[in-house]
Amino acid sequence: MGTASLERCESVSLERLRNAGFSEGEFAKIHANIDSVWDARSMFAPHILGEEFCTGVLGISSEDCDNPFFDTLGHIGFSAAEIEDANAHIFGHLSIENAPHLKAEHLAVFDCATPGGKNGTRCIDWDAHVLMMAAAQPFISGAISKTINMPSSATIEDVRAAYDLSHSTMNKACAVYRDGSKLSQPLMNSLVDMSSVEEEEEEEIVTVKKAVKQVAEILPLPEEKAAPVAEAFVHNYIASRQPLPAVRDSRTMKASVGGHTVYLTSSKYDDGRLGEIMITTSKEGAAWRSLLNQFAIAVSIGLQYGVPLDAFVKSFTFQKFEPSGMVTGGSNRVKMATSLVDYIFRELAIDYLGRNDLAHVSEEDLEVTSISRPEITEDGVARNQGESRNVQMTLDVDPESTMRQQAREAGFTGDICAECGGSQMVRNGTCLKCNSCGATTGCS
Repeated sequence: MGTASLERCESVSLERLRNAGFSEGEFAKIHANIDSVWDARSMFAPHILGEEFCTGVLGISSEDCDNPFFDTLGHIGFSAAEIEDANAHIFGHLSIENAPHLKAEHLAVFDCATPGGKNGTRCIDWDAHVLMMAAAQPFISGAISKTINMPSSATIEDVRAAYDLSHSTMNKACAVYRDGSKLSQPLMNSLVDMSSVEEEEEEEIVTVKKAVKQVAEILPLPEEKAAPVAEAFVHNYIASRQPLPAVRDSRTMKASVGGHTVYLTSSKYDDGRLGEIMITTSKEGAAWRSLLNQFAIAVSIGLQYGVPLDAFVKSFTFQKFEPSGMVTGGSNRVKMATSLVDYIFRELAIDYLGRNDLAHVSEEDLEVTSISRPEITEDGVARNQGESRNVQMTLDVDPESTMRQQAREAGFTGDICAECGGSQMVRNGTCLKCNSCGATTGCS
């Protein structure tokens, strides 16, 4: 349990706060709101201290005062570790683990569905949830509205085992929730560690150093020569933007998607990598064209900072909105698109990534030297391959069989007319009628 007071707090001491400009009036506001907040940062929020005090004494801008998540203690100069110690002093650890006069064998009585507090480790095992449901299921006609809570470390095998155990214990329903899998869940086992904000720069430095080390190991040079080359490569090509050369190879294609014309221009680096796209459409207003243009700029900047084209392709293909439908023009390899961006990134994937799986027409079908579709001619079935022409002669057909086929198509049954001896008898209800003389076999 915490003290619910700043008194005797060594990390965020009253003396340091007074030196920063706090008076008894501000301390009274802070202690009056302790019951309504959950951590030390919220106690010192600008809306609690008052905008006049924050801007006039602490030097906080009006924009930061309007930000409900502004870290006033960090602005004053307190470190993340000091704020965390103040949290433990004021609010406690939010867990009974390691509490004095409490034996370890008694802790299981107080276990909950999730660990308590940031440092808590104990909770009810997921199989206990299933067995608890199984004990009550025989006395309930319907299913149990109870979720099997699993820790964030649960694996696919754990989830499968939970369903298997629920089936074997004859539960009618089984709902599994893995902690942290929903970003908007109201309760989190471990809240965001604010110390990570201060460690971002250090982590970035470590990442760059790791990249330099990996490049140096790959280079076929001695260690003393590979290190400076690797560092220059990482800083010049990986950790910074690589703009396109002033003179670059570009390609523009015109296509129609659902009756809407679109022009796609793609520019590439000297090594063939895509580095920039430009998109122009027709029939739309200025707002739509401007938005599409800004989208192309954002994609281009991402490509120049090293974002793989494959990442954009995975994100934007199969996106569905109007205009969409039949595609004409372009590379002629895409025939249908669910949206403009779907068409654009299909073309880019085909052109720069070799993603033939996103094309509807194979490249071979577009070759002028490939075998064309079969064409029925008077000479037979003809196929063209480049300048050569292959004709498959049709087989000679027996004239009598042709006549019999035509007779069957005309409806003739093959019976002989008793009046004129003709063979043009056709069905007339349940009887037969002769088309030559009009005689029937009994029907009027």
